[in-house]
Amino acid sequence: MSKSLRVTPPRNEAQISTLAAVFAALREARQGSKPRPSRDWQPRATVTEFVEAYAEKRRTTRGATAPLNVWGIAGLKRDEVRIAAVLAWVLDRRGSHGLGDAVTTSLIERLTDAGNAALLDGLVLGQRYFVRREFSAFGVPDDRVDISIVGENCVLFVECKIDAPEGHEQIERYNRLVDAKVKAAGKTHGRVLYLTASDGAVPDGRTIPLTWKDIAAAIRAAVPTGDHRQSLQGQLLVQFADYVRRLH
Repeated sequence: MSKSLRVTPPRNEAQISTLAAVFAALREARQGSKPRPSRDWQPRATVTEFVEAYAEKRRTTRGATAPLNVWGIAGLKRDEVRIAAVLAWVLDRRGSHGLGDAVTTSLIERLTDAGNAALLDGLVLGQRYFVRREFSAFGVPDDRVDISIVGENCVLFVECKIDAPEGHEQIERYNRLVDAKVKAAGKTHGRVLYLTASDGAVPDGRTIPLTWKDIAAAIRAAVPTGDHRQSLQGQLLVQFADYVRRLH
């Protein structure tokens, strides 16, 4: 092709092409799924690698400005598994977002203020808690939970719902499972957080209800204003908050 006929791609095209990498990060959450790879992702890519790749593209793209909502472009749509995979990254103290435990701590504080103080009393996450997604506590596929958080003296299971209905005795099963995990892990507290797109209490009296709006508010409260909010990681977190808030 002659030089005069070359077409200069839009300045965001290079950035947008890297968004395919986010599917690799979510790929691990899809048990038994083998999505067709593209030239833009690596089989073992993680959300961390996506952030790093996107940051480099954004740094080197001439005239780069604040991106569109990358999570919308990445095609998360209303897919519970994919969105839960990103949420696990957000809650992980070791996540490449650089906020440590700020979002998780913000979420616990919000749930406490929302009337769950008694259910959360005595629960200590500590500074070294671990987050896992698509977690099967005892290797039983049918008892897989979306997100598991194991803290200093506690185990939290987060079940994420958007459009799918609650499974038969699902909450009761998860409560039994978290109790078993607490005992096996030598902890003292166990709770199931039931994350849905609708407000309303969970009738069993021990499961903690929360909404995607709660997640969005916790993220925004945790991301400091100023330079961090304008950084790539800050923008990704705030964009994710905006994205999940619209799930309602």
